[in-house]
Amino acid sequence: MTTQRRPRVVTPAPASTSAAPYGLDRGEMNVLSLLAEGLFVPQIASELVIPQAAVEAQVEGLLKKMNARSKTEAAVIAIRQGIFNRR
Repeated sequence: MTTQRRPRVVTPAPASTSAAPYGLDRGEMNVLSLLAEGLFVPQIASELVIPQAAVEAQVEGLLKKMNARSKTEAAVIAIRQGIFNRR
């Protein structure tokens, strides 16, 4: 019997529960959360059980919305602004 992986779901910090920061959608928030944890695109695709192309599209969208030049910059912004709860 093979067990299927369940995709991760992001828990936004309490201050961001009413509206996602930067107008990010749920997929972009999920990807940003995993980027902030240090995961790479193939790892994120595996965690979220989606194609790498979908992750790359989410990254492109969140970079534009956050006005970030790189995935690293987007992750740093998210961490500094406390967008996600740290466990």
